[in-house]
Amino acid sequence: MKCDVIAEGIIKAAQQVHVKVPIVVRLTGTNADKAFTLMNDFAEKNKGKINVIVNRDFDTAANQVVEQAAKV
Repeated sequence: MKCDVIAEGIIKAAQQVHVKVPIVVRLTGTNADKAFTLMNDFAEKNKGKINVIVNRDFDTAANQVVEQAAKV
């Protein structure tokens, strides 16, 4: 599946559901650059309402999940 399609799905879901916990997204694969841009734009536009953290690296994303879980 293309990363941009997945990113669009995450964005639509986050807009429809009140997400109370941070969303950590790791994007790698086909159209990852486009997906990364989509997710970053969404995160910036919704700063303060939805906490979205976007990564390209699995280890960094995993560490951020642990950090965010400790805060919740």
